Amino acid sequence: GRHPEAGNVPRLWKWEKVLKVVSRGEKRILDGDAEWRVDGERLVHGERLASADDFPSLMNKGNEEEEEDELAWEEEDVMHVSNTYWPEEMTSLDFRGEGGNMCVGKAYTICDATPLSTTQTQQ
Repeated sequence: GRHPEAGNVPRLWKWEKVLKVVSRGEKRILDGDAEWRVDGERLVHGERLASADDFPSLMNKGNEEEEEDELAWEEEDVMHVSNTYWPEEMTSLDFRGEGGNMCVGKAYTICDATPLSTTQTQQ
């Protein structure tokens, strides 16, 4: 459960259900002669639902002899992961401004932000 003192802190998540996904990032060089190196590069991010091969330790039911053959994903899970909020190819400009994307060294994060509700329930 949630810690009682965190009751008024907003939860920031894409969905309430926890899914095991595999994320992958790839850098594509479109123009090796660009004046600024990053202007000639694109980041391509992808996510897919995990398979049994991705998380073999999760496939054990708690008994060494019993193992699941495959992770079972519902159609709703597949549709949720395929609903992306980032561009197909991210440019250096996608990492500037209000988008919330960050690139530090060889690592990056991407996020999408929606305004918090401003309705007041206090009287």
